[in-house]
Amino acid sequence: MGLNGGGGGGILGVSNSFTGPAKALEIIGDHAYAMSGPISGDTSNYVTYLSFKTGNFYFDGSMDFYGGTIDDDVFGGTMVLFKVEYNGVEVLIAKTSANPEAMPAWVHVPVIIPPYTEVIVSGLVGNTYTDTVRSYATISGRIYR
Repeated sequence: MGLNGGGGGGILGVSNSFTGPAKALEIIGDHAYAMSGPISGDTSNYVTYLSFKTGNFYFDGSMDFYGGTIDDDVFGGTMVLFKVEYNGVEVLIAKTSANPEAMPAWVHVPVIIPPYTEVIVSGLVGNTYTDTVRSYATISGRIYR
């Protein structure tokens, strides 16, 4: 878990080139972001997508949640229930579906995160498949000190 944001070892790394997804909040100037990358879901336990603690700033931005896709099945998809917690308190639930249902495949939610707040974004897959179900969560916005 990243504390107080990035600082060289994150998604852009020391060389400022893409090195892979970062579950911690990365900070560049007054901008901040995190992306889970593809996360394999579970139907019985919540799986962590993003986990970080804010520092001496508040965050104003948005979170995006993406429905579960099934590897090697262009027509396959499933629901994912995303949960966001601030300091252990549930503050947001978002439900997505990458299958033709009455739910969006992508949910965009504006958020404000107070200073010194531990944030955990986790997800629970809705259907059981023999193939791997993967989904994503991202956050982006500005910080204010």
